Amino acid sequence: MKNDGGPWTPNASKDINRRLVYAASKTGIGREGMATICQILNMPQPMSSEAWSDHMDALYKVHKSACEENLETARNKLGQTLGHENNSEIVD
Repeated sequence: MKNDGGPWTPNASKDINRRLVYAASKTGIGREGMATICQILNMPQPMSSEAWSDHMDALYKVHKSACEENLETARNKLGQTLGHENNSEIVD
């Protein structure tokens, strides 16, 4: 989800949750680790397991799309370097 720096909207509230899920997954602590941190800091518990999974699914889809774009770009550059007219000869 893109944060354009505009005023707060109900959709913008998802942004902080998405960032929380992303940070927790990147650091390897996951939902339970985040729940422990929230408890230590006397903050409300993170979102429900279902909402957490929804955010993880959305992040996975974006990550997969970005990886596919990067691989396609690399495949095209390699094809140009090797002089292939048809990049389908390059392994997927």
